[in-house]
Amino acid sequence: MAFLFHRPLRVLNWMLILTWLLVGYQFFVLLQCSEWNHIICIALVLFCNYYTLFKLLRDRIILSKTYKDDDSGQN
Repeated sequence: MAFLFHRPLRVLNWMLILTWLLVGYQFFVLLQCSEWNHIICIALVLFCNYYTLFKLLRDRIILSKTYKDDDSGQN
């Protein structure tokens, strides 16, 4: 458990990497689709994952600034 809570940015970075891979794969699948119903479904899922990616990036920026301020306050 110390691995997870010692550096919370590490967990967030892994989540970002996995989300980027998922979005990239879904975009690739979207480019390969030719049927209109598959295109609409994959596009909707892709937009939901864009929102998740936005939230993760926002949280990562906030956490990195918080830990940077916390580290500078301890010195």
